Amino acid sequence: MAAPGPVLLRIDGAVAAVTLARPGRRNAADRDMLAALEAAIDQAEAAGEVRLLTVTGAGSAFCAGWDVADLSRLAGLDADQLAAEFAANARVLDRFSASPLPTLALVNGPVAGFGVSLVARADFAIAAEHATFHLPEAALGIVPALVAEDLVAALGRRAAFDWLALADRRSAAAALAAGLVRQVVPGTELAAQAVALAAALAAAPRGVLAELKGLTARLAADADADARRRLAIAGAVAALQARRTQDEIQRKNMKAERENDWQRDSKTLA
Repeated sequence: MAAPGPVLLRIDGAVAAVTLARPGRRNAADRDMLAALEAAIDQAEAAGEVRLLTVTGAGSAFCAGWDVADLSRLAGLDADQLAAEFAANARVLDRFSASPLPTLALVNGPVAGFGVSLVARADFAIAAEHATFHLPEAALGIVPALVAEDLVAALGRRAAFDWLALADRRSAAAALAAGLVRQVVPGTELAAQAVALAAALAAAPRGVLAELKGLTARLAADADADARRRLAIAGAVAALQARRTQDEIQRKNMKAERENDWQRDSKTLA
């Protein structure tokens, strides 16, 4: 029997559940895991019934960051090659955050480095009560530039600097207070929370959620206030036009039904 891959995907109704599956390495990321994560996202998006894409870790950890065993591969690379490696890592995170499906990080245990970026990039994040968050790079003399980008986007500059500069291990409660996660629950309730969130999201059409996700991403990415306003107005106009079209179709259908009823009544009287 073939060994399981570094990422598992299970689709159960409205939930596509991705599991980072390297428990022996505390689900630390490497190139194979990133490639498998991209493939899992593709499969989840192709399943028309899916309303929520979740990611969690196998075993006791969510993700221990980048696998130090893989870092030796980078030792002989020049600046351009290193830049290409980092760009590839960022591209996978971009692929995750740009998915038209709403995404949910289920933080089932300790998380560090790259794993914190996954949490920050998710649309929603729920942590188990015992989960911890750790960004030790600064204390090790390393500038975690990629994680910094994601934390600033998720928390704002001041809070992100606090997390990155102090390099301490923080609780799930601290992550909730900072806004990195939306909820903290007992670890046994994580899966149920995912099902409940998928059910709540089902109130809106999948296409509407994709449009809303894309709009909020564009608004967040554009730092120019005038451009943000133009995007917001354009989105509002598009939504109104879509509603008008829907109302017009409903009016036409109702008119056709009334005419059909009148014709049936006329034949009955005759």
